[in-house]
Amino acid sequence: YCRLTMKKIYVIQFRTEVCEEHEQKCYREELDLGENQLIFLSAVKDELPLVVPEDVVGIIMAGSGEFYLSEGHGRESWLPGVHVFIKSALQKNIPILGVCYGFQILCDYFGADVVDDEQYRETGSHLVTKLVPADHDPLFKKLPETFWGQFGHKDTMVNIPNDFEVLCKTERVPCQAVRLKGKDVWGVLFHVELNKDKIKERIEIFPNYTSDDSQMQKIMSSIEDSSHATQILKDFVAFSLDKVRKD
Repeated sequence: YCRLTMKKIYVIQFRTEVCEEHEQKCYREELDLGENQLIFLSAVKDELPLVVPEDVVGIIMAGSGEFYLSEGHGRESWLPGVHVFIKSALQKNIPILGVCYGFQILCDYFGADVVDDEQYRETGSHLVTKLVPADHDPLFKKLPETFWGQFGHKDTMVNIPNDFEVLCKTERVPCQAVRLKGKDVWGVLFHVELNKDKIKERIEIFPNYTSDDSQMQKIMSSIEDSSHATQILKDFVAFSLDKVRKD
């Protein structure tokens, strides 16, 4: 047990505004990890290590409300460093979970296209439907066939490469969750760190994700419990720590 508590989970952040702290609070409240075990790194404000440190056993690539791959943000500055970090994590077989923007970065890294298409935008609670491959996936197999997720995205991935197995969909978006074939690497477009209260706070921080006050109120009044989605986050961390225990 002592050996495990020395192992770290990295959360890579892509924020510079008020939501940076809000995001940290959400992850800390959902995960029962000490401050020295759940470590937040900014990919935007700081340089990520070229090689993932030996004591890191899992990596969460978090969201962003200010940067968009569809607009090329970071490509000439900090994004190449993120790619080097991802490559190191893959070489070391460290489990990775991409969340929303972090998921988009993973897909972009492997050659998917990230587009801003209004028909794919989702904000608030949406029903997620599992696909057949999810039934055998360690993070998804225990979940019900449909469950609520909390959303806030404009960009969406299209032309998903064959490297990925698609695990979930929603009514609007056919690719909501993936696993990299043969690897412990997942991505989800919904925010697994947000519960029904935290998504309301997040929407208030980013009112531009809704078209007007009327739409915002409609979304706020239709928020659903998303405990199944947050379980994915908890199971990812448990999986990462358990992998070390088995090794």
